[in-house]
Order: sequence, then structure tokens, then C-alpha cells
Amino acid sequence: MRALVLLLVLGLLLGCAETVSEDAYSRSTPESYLPEEVFIDFTSLGYAQGQLKVGITVTTHTIDNLDTYDLKELTTLVSEGKEYKPVAVPDLMGHHNSGELVFELPKPDSYKITIAGLPDSTPKVFQWP
Repeated sequence: MRALVLLLVLGLLLGCAETVSEDAYSRSTPESYLPEEVFIDFTSLGYAQGQLKVGITVTTHTIDNLDTYDLKELTTLVSEGKEYKPVAVPDLMGHHNSGELVFELPKPDSYKITIAGLPDSTPKVFQWP
């Protein structure tokens, strides 16, 4: 019985193993950003008192002038066909930034946030749910 369990576990482990290319691995490690690449993570923090709050983390190891970019100007939220600009954003500086995007709008069922115009020119999109 032990041998059968061991074979099943071993089979599961081998079956779940993936081959990851070196390029795919290097893109996913913080130490290996491509030139002029900015990574953004969004986290929905909820809606209360007429405000939608979304956590944001901005990371780059190649752009030194993020402080010249204003997230209020670069960020747009779309919900039910209407566009909204944030009323509060974190200031960008250095290589690691985090804070909250705050939008004033009626409680949304769904929304999409786009940040366009950062140095790598690839729009960053967050859609909820």
C-alpha cells in the first residue's frame, strides 16, 4: 500500500512539473526588468462613502524620472460608459512606489482602470471583477 501511495505522489509531482524558459523566468524576477519597463499591480480596496479605493504598486529598475509622471493625468477609470479621473494618487519617485488611487463615483458594479503614458508606452489595465 505504501508503495502505491508513493508512486501516486511521485506521479503527481512529476506530472505537475513545468519547463520554464530562461526568458520567461527572467521576466518574472524583479532583478531582471527589460529596458524601460514599468510594472504595476492593482488591488481593489473597496467602495465606501462615494469613493472607490484601489491599491497600486509601481515598480521599475530602469526608469529614474518617475517623479515627472502624474498619475492623476495618466489614469482613467471607466464604469458604465462614464470616465472618471482619480481625486487622489500616490506621488511617484524612485523605483518602488505604492499607495491608493481614489475615485469619486456612484458605486460601480464593474470598472476598468487604464494607466497610459508611462515610459514603456504599454497601457496598464485593471478590470474588476
